[in-house]
This record gives sequence, C-alpha cells and structure tokens, in this order.
Amino acid sequence: MNVCRGINLIVIKYGEIWLKSPAVKRKFENILIYNISKALESKNINLKNIFREESKIYINSDDEDKILPLLNKIFGIVSYAKVNLVEKNIEAIRKSAYEIYKKLSANLIKTFRITAHRSDKNFNMTSQEVAIDVGAFIVKMTGAKVKLNDPDININIAIEKERAYIFTHTYEGLGGLPIGCEGRIVCILKGRKEDLFNAFLCAKRGNFITFVSDKKDESSNKAFIQVFEEYYFCKDKLNLISLDEINKENLAKVCKEVNANIIASNELNWDLFSNEDYVLIMPTLPFESWEVETLTKKYFG
Repeated sequence: MNVCRGINLIVIKYGEIWLKSPAVKRKFENILIYNISKALESKNINLKNIFREESKIYINSDDEDKILPLLNKIFGIVSYAKVNLVEKNIEAIRKSAYEIYKKLSANLIKTFRITAHRSDKNFNMTSQEVAIDVGAFIVKMTGAKVKLNDPDININIAIEKERAYIFTHTYEGLGGLPIGCEGRIVCILKGRKEDLFNAFLCAKRGNFITFVSDKKDESSNKAFIQVFEEYYFCKDKLNLISLDEINKENLAKVCKEVNANIIASNELNWDLFSNEDYVLIMPTLPFESWEVETLTKKYFG
C-alpha cells in the first residue's frame, strides 16, 4: 500500500506469528490487527489506516504519541517504532538522516551510529553501503563522531519493497500471541494481584480469559478485573463468575458453560485436580516468588 512520503507511521513487529504457516499466519495477523483497532477505539484515538506488509503491521494516524504507550498493552507485539517515511533514494535518505541528527544534536548528542537494513534486494546499494554513505554525509556536514558501540544516538534506516523510513527509537512490546489465537482458560481470582499476573501469562499465550472467584471476594475482584481490562483488547468480553465455593464440581460446571478445559490457579491445590473435566495448570510455577511479586507490580501496580 502506498503512503505519502514525509509523514509518520508506526511500524509494528511480531514474533511467533511469523513462524506459522501462511494460512495460520494470516489468521493471527488479522486477529492482531483487530485487537489493535479495538484498543485504539476504546481510547477514542483517531485511526486513518492500519495495514500489513512484509510481515509487519503499519499504523497511520495523527495521534502517534497517544498510540505508542497503548501498544505496550497489546499481546502479540514484540516491538514498535515511530518512523519517518522518506523517498526511496540515497539522496533523500541522506538528507532526512542529517535533519534528524541535527535536531537531536541540540540535546547534546555528540556521537552517532547508522544502522541500515535493506530487505529490498533490488535497491542499488547494500545495507552496509547505505550505512557508510549516510554516516559519512553526517560527518561531513556536522563533524560529528561515529561510535559503533554505545553511541548517543542510533539512526536506523529501513529500505523495504514499498517504502523507506528512518527511526531512532524502538519500543519493546509484551510479545506472545494476540488474544484470540487460542482457546479459553478459566482463571481463579482470590483477591490478590498475583492472580492477575497468573491470568496475564495465560492471555499472553493468546487465550481468552474467564475469571472465577468466591462470592465473598466478589467486590475486591471486580476492581482487579478493571485493572486487567487495560490489557484485554480482543473480541471477547471479560467476565467474572462468582461461586458459592471454589471446588472441583463448580469449576467443572463453569468449564462446560464457557467451553473451556483448562483451569489456571496461582497456587497448587490438590483438591481441585480433575482428570476428566479439566486440566489444572499453574502458569507462575517456573517463577520465583520475588519474580512474581516484581512482575505483578510492573504490570498492575
């Protein structure tokens, strides 16, 4: 898809989706695009266009600065960057990189590096040739110093089949799979934020979530669910089912009701194990207790 040069885009990269077969990859890409659109819609963010090309997703919007922090709450995104589109020729790339460096050098930027990646093999220069050419131009124009290891600024240049763009910062995403790629997991909620991290790990594997709790904890758990909703962007509605008692029989009924066969708990409870109705898992088991505490605080405060 052609987008006018000189404007900004947000480029989104994903990880595991890329490894799937073409049909599954396309399905998971569609789910991720839907989830991103749903997140932007929930925050009333203007979206001009969202499309995929070359195993990436591109967002065109006038509200990039509002979108960037929101993308860090959507499962399936490995990294993303706000990029500046440029004409696909070395003269335009030189000029744009120089303008970016000149703007940033006002903030006491003294050393720089050029990192170029050319996926379009028909472009008449290799990645290394582009990096050397653009770097030499900036040195000539400014007298700045090149520093390959730990520079003050790394100017990234991407030359793709349909476009070329430049960016200076990459944001890390949550990774995993988009919610909706897998089935549904029932997560036990007992009024602790650590239980939210348990559900967080399940959602990160692409699963829809249904929470169950004891009726006596219903009030506090409703507040926790509102916090969890900040990460739950998908076609599903987050629900809490309150039970008179959390036991094997009641959990089996819930699984049948919501079409799930996995129960996730933040603690091992042998009384809940069932070989017939569902599988009981503990996603936080590989983590040390301090890791669970740290990550729970990171994501849920």
